[in-house]
Amino acid sequence: MDPWFETPNLDRLAMGGVTFERAFCTTPQCSPSRSSIFTGRYPSDTGVLGNVGAYGGDPLREPTVAPALQALGYRTGYAGKWHLGDTPCALTGWDVEQGVTDPYSYSDSGTTDFALDFLRSAGEAGQPFALFLSYEDPHDVYFFDPDVHGAPAGVPLPESWHRQLFEQVPAVQQAFMTRDQGTLLLGSDPALWRAYRWFYREKVRLYDAYVGRVLDALEQNGLADHTIVAIDVGTRPEVDPQRAGY
Repeated sequence: MDPWFETPNLDRLAMGGVTFERAFCTTPQCSPSRSSIFTGRYPSDTGVLGNVGAYGGDPLREPTVAPALQALGYRTGYAGKWHLGDTPCALTGWDVEQGVTDPYSYSDSGTTDFALDFLRSAGEAGQPFALFLSYEDPHDVYFFDPDVHGAPAGVPLPESWHRQLFEQVPAVQQAFMTRDQGTLLLGSDPALWRAYRWFYREKVRLYDAYVGRVLDALEQNGLADHTIVAIDVGTRPEVDPQRAGY
């Protein structure tokens, strides 16, 4: 979508599949969106109306899709960030997991290692499987420190940076920039924006490398030709606000 970002593995996946360029999550927060992904229901139904552990963030109190998959004969696996709480109802259905019952036990490298082991076993067993991998990157862009992280020469700023008009975007987006995490960048020198964009690019590159290892494992274990791979990439869109219909 943006050739300045180096994502050979995501590109490889997109070239052999379908890319939805205009997709919308049920809500732009982590826990509520996750509750929808894993149940197929709106946050108003799942009860997860905010990030779990924060104001309004009640834990998921209904089953995910995992028990239904198990009932159909699938071996289920989950690794990575969970962020949906610890209610027994929501935790059921995973044959093997890492990060669900212990939210501090995961890392992106550990999530990938878990996936490689799971796919190796799946290739040997020949049993249908459903594997969910929830990566942290590029979320770690929030660790950007303007006093520490710089950028090499020549980092471009996207067209949207030059054309963005905040009076034309939704109030919630304005609030993010003026009262939330965007305050770090709003009104700052272009050099800081370039450093931030470079840092974000590197986090995306790390995520892409993990995806590549998983795709390779599917092929190495003879699973690629009969496995559906779906990736939900929660990135920050760099688009013309007029095109986005704001």
